[in-house]
Amino acid sequence: GYFGYGRYTDAERVAQNAIAKGGSKLMEAKFLLGAAQAMQNKPEAAQSLAQVTGDVSLERAAKLWTIYATRKYGKAAAAPAAPAAH
Repeated sequence: GYFGYGRYTDAERVAQNAIAKGGSKLMEAKFLLGAAQAMQNKPEAAQSLAQVTGDVSLERAAKLWTIYATRKYGKAAAAPAAPAAH
């Protein structure tokens, strides 16, 4: 709810608490953390969003938020893993 009301600092705090507790909504909490950080112009937003894995829908949304943060605030996106040399 905090995120929807523009209270991004509170949303970030709640997301960090949820991540610390773990559980079935862990990836949603990581996504919320990254989105709240992006809205606050924090450089760690792309890094937080890069940790969203295991759910295709959340991964896609995280990639879009990473693009948003990168374009709006000039933050470097998390680099994808380099392909293995053959």
